[in-house]
Amino acid sequence: MNKLIATVSTVIITAMLATNLFGQSNATPLSRLVSEPAKLSQMDLILIRTRLFVIENPLDVSRSPELNPTSFSFDSERNKIRIAVRVDSDWLKKANLDTLKQALTTTGLSLCVDVKLANPFELLTTPADFCYMTFFTRIVASSEVIAKDVAEYSAGTLIVR
Repeated sequence: MNKLIATVSTVIITAMLATNLFGQSNATPLSRLVSEPAKLSQMDLILIRTRLFVIENPLDVSRSPELNPTSFSFDSERNKIRIAVRVDSDWLKKANLDTLKQALTTTGLSLCVDVKLANPFELLTTPADFCYMTFFTRIVASSEVIAKDVAEYSAGTLIVR
């Protein structure tokens, strides 16, 4: 008897939720999102435009295919945009130090310039004033994938770790 009451209660609650969620409107959940405003900061817009700019220009000859930008964020402590770039671990093992430094420096400069190109009216200073890059790779240690710092590019200077 208790199982029957629990089952009937579950069916009734599910039906009520379904009616509440879908019965009030013929609109799909996605179409309702069109009319709901979203609060974005100016920095959110800068980061979104930059990410789109980089995605839309994947064949930028100044960037190495072994270097993949993975995140764009604002570092409030440094008051700069931070771009994280994954370095292909196989390429990293094979690259000599000069090749590595050249590729990371070129990518660092290129991506910071991309931030400026994607947001020409908001960022009126030079890329060195508002952008820095961290380069990392992924290694497997004890059956676990770990991110390992490779280098940092800031204000035109590359520091290899």
